[in-house]
Amino acid sequence: MLDRAIAQSGCGFPLPTQESQQRNGATWATSLGCPDVACLRAKPADQLLTASLSPTARRVPNVDGKVLPLQVPDALKRGRFHRVPFLQGTIADEGRLTVATTYDLAGRRLTAEGYPPTPSSPARSPGPRAWRPGTFGPTSTSSPTGTPWTI
Repeated sequence: MLDRAIAQSGCGFPLPTQESQQRNGATWATSLGCPDVACLRAKPADQLLTASLSPTARRVPNVDGKVLPLQVPDALKRGRFHRVPFLQGTIADEGRLTVATTYDLAGRRLTAEGYPPTPSSPARSPGPRAWRPGTFGPTSTSSPTGTPWTI
């Protein structure tokens, strides 16, 4: 399907499950006084847009067992991913909006203990294909599969 990929803004954190997203959606609809989709369709667009700004109304991919069969960290740990040249990027202060909407504005506090470990942390290494300093990256001319970068 893909012969190379670029992921921006992180991709190694656990995603919600389909069930949890359905519960969140039902809670969101209930907050608008809607028991079903027909009720939501009858709401004015501005009311739906205002309600969509709630920190609990996040629209993110979810692990459904079909399109996304596994959590990203689990897929990396088990080696269940396609080995293609891959470029991962983030920017300075990348997580500030996520922390603000998921924790601060939702009345929760993010602590070191509650921060999810990354797949490349020593406690949860994803295996032999994990990036290791000096093995590939900005100073290397090859991808982790040995294919030269063509960027």
